[in-house]
Amino acid sequence: MASARRLSERFSTLSAVLSADQALVADLVGQEAAAAVAQVRGIMAHALDDELRQRRAILCERDVARFLKELIGFRAEEALIVLFLDARRCLIDHEILATGRADSVEFDQRRIIFRAIGRGATGLILAHNHPSGDPRPSSSDIRVTRQLGEVARSLGICLHDHLVVAGGEVRSAMGEW
Repeated sequence: MASARRLSERFSTLSAVLSADQALVADLVGQEAAAAVAQVRGIMAHALDDELRQRRAILCERDVARFLKELIGFRAEEALIVLFLDARRCLIDHEILATGRADSVEFDQRRIIFRAIGRGATGLILAHNHPSGDPRPSSSDIRVTRQLGEVARSLGICLHDHLVVAGGEVRSAMGEW
């Protein structure tokens, strides 16, 4: 009970507990309890993945926001994930393609395109987290999004959006859909 009380005092919601960095949780309640929280987070991410795959089509960022928050929202370093979509905007697959530092992630745009072609994807949704908690896309995020969108479009692949996950929010680096 003492562990649960410490977690509820530090985090306002269950989602915040599950999204917290494992080292922070371990500092509060110990390594064993932190490992259990991480396992629960993994199970929930798997369930959300199943839910996302069963949807007919991904039509707006709300369809993926909860999944992204659970998958990369808690990380202490930036991580880049790509959702690969078919022509009906249904999820084919997803992959975390790069992890970086607390304030940046570097990735090869060619790798994203190669992965999309290999999966037969005709659409992409790119997403990364901002551990700072600020969900506003940086000028670099916007520049990279434009570059990747142009390259993808020239190959018949649509970059539907580039989402930034931070502070419990998900924002677009491309504006409205």
